[in-house]
Amino acid sequence: MRIRLTLIAGLPLITAQLAFASPSDGEVFWTLGFFEGLRVQKQVCEEKYLEFKDKNEIAFRASPYSQATGEEIINSMAKDDQKQKLLAYLPKLRTDAREKFMGMRPEVLKGMCADYAVTIEKFAQNAVAKKKKLNANENFLVSCPINAGDSLSKVKKFFQITEEPKQAERPILGGFRYSYHFPAYGIYIFFDSAKLVQTLRFDSPFVGKIEGISIGDSKEKILRLKGEPVKRFDGFPDTDSLESRKKRKTEIIENLPDPSSKELVRKAFAQIVEIDHLPFPYTEAWLYKSNERALLRYDFSSSSGKVVTVLSDKGTTETSATNEPSSILEVN
Repeated sequence: MRIRLTLIAGLPLITAQLAFASPSDGEVFWTLGFFEGLRVQKQVCEEKYLEFKDKNEIAFRASPYSQATGEEIINSMAKDDQKQKLLAYLPKLRTDAREKFMGMRPEVLKGMCADYAVTIEKFAQNAVAKKKKLNANENFLVSCPINAGDSLSKVKKFFQITEEPKQAERPILGGFRYSYHFPAYGIYIFFDSAKLVQTLRFDSPFVGKIEGISIGDSKEKILRLKGEPVKRFDGFPDTDSLESRKKRKTEIIENLPDPSSKELVRKAFAQIVEIDHLPFPYTEAWLYKSNERALLRYDFSSSSGKVVTVLSDKGTTETSATNEPSSILEVN
């Protein structure tokens, strides 16, 4: 049984605290404790307060939390080296959860049991809402069916936003007057003075295809699919190369022994100075279309040789699913 779980932040009834837990296993332990806590709470409530049994059972059976046992969660989510430890620990987790509920003051436990059905329904509703948001966010990473000439209202409708685009203080290169930047999806949208889409820019983490090419594709692939570009030239500042240089300088310092001799320190600083004096890196831009009606340009990192930026008058050709509003959609 393969289980895809949506977690509800901040709402665990019982949290599995395992001595052998590592940070990467937190999701498994939290999910296991959450599901088992709901099951144990229902069992305790049935034993103590029969008047709530039927409605709590109906609510539990109607929720996604009835669809997976602790054993199934472990076998589906845990790494191989953790499964046996978790399975061995499961009886203790259930016992500890039961003791926790049984040790509550009667009035507190009765209130929780009375509210159990409503609470679990809210948990399930939150899970569904979060899943819709995640699906929308994933869709924005692969789909942007916006093209030059499209209206501002179409862009707002697709991204489910009400914010106005940012206005440039003065017309920028290309005549752009307004723009949106969605950094979570690697998308820029530029508008003319009439607020019609003029150009789109795609960077990481966007993974959709623009005329068959995605961020991260190689020069060889583009040559195979597109042939030779009309023009090659220096493009944008190459942030990948700049970040690589910064990382290299940090490594030089961190690799110095402690304490270090003056000679080693001088050599380290000489290496850093050498890096600082390298020519400023720019992407290599390949232009395939550039006229009043069309634009297509791919920019490659000077260090990896992979596509890092795409400029185009067209977005993706895929039709997108209906997007739900996303609370994490950041507009700059």
